Amino acid sequence: KRCAAQAGLEVRKAESKALGTLVRCQKLVQLLTSTRQRKTAVHRTDEIEIPDAEGRSHWYQATAIKLAVKTGQERAVAEGAVAVLRDIGDQKALQKRNAEFVSSVSHEMKTPLAGIKAYVELLADGDAEDEETREEFLGVINGQADRLQRLVDNLLNLARIEAGVVNVSKQQRSLNELLEEAFRV
Repeated sequence: KRCAAQAGLEVRKAESKALGTLVRCQKLVQLLTSTRQRKTAVHRTDEIEIPDAEGRSHWYQATAIKLAVKTGQERAVAEGAVAVLRDIGDQKALQKRNAEFVSSVSHEMKTPLAGIKAYVELLADGDAEDEETREEFLGVINGQADRLQRLVDNLLNLARIEAGVVNVSKQQRSLNELLEEAFRV
């Protein structure tokens, strides 16, 4: 009933009304219609997004199956379809957060890699003619490799924390110290 309410469907007033006028989700209407029109009673499943009365989206996994009432001669007298909606909003939100996380991590890893690649190319092209310049370039490469190693270590630690392998012990740190450290990097 909660799904029906979110979909804007008044169950008590649904009898003898066209499905398209009851549900504001064209994808659900299409799923039920195509399921009902199939010759066999195979179920079909799809993910659908249904807006509520306030315009907020809710995600569901809809499973539809064809229904038929048979007479003694095995001829269908009445046909229809039923759909069961399972709320997958939390699952969709998690997928979105994971995609954003992967995007952010890949961006953070590209930065030190770009620095390493640029300085290696400078060294390979012979742009560091004196020992001091070579040492400077190697220092930058080493610093960027260390930064990349910290990123990988942080990802592994995060995975361990989420898996419950490592317990987190929080400590207070000065915001100024953190900003200075970030500035140095």
